[in-house]
Amino acid sequence: GAVWFPWSAWQTRVTERAKGKTYLRRGGGGTRAGKAATQLIASGFTNVRVVDGGFRGWKAAGLPTEKSPVS
Repeated sequence: GAVWFPWSAWQTRVTERAKGKTYLRRGGGGTRAGKAATQLIASGFTNVRVVDGGFRGWKAAGLPTEKSPVS
């Protein structure tokens, strides 16, 4: 399944991520995700995708979402 990481966590822990896995980047509307994807590719990640329209686009398309329990 998918795991969400804030971009700040990626920037500080990027060396811990497997470069051959698939990574989806999304922002609220997709703009920041494109910038983040560019940085990941420049760092050697080979399978990076950006979700068109960001999270708003995902929800508008009727795709599934779930909320994490608040601890």
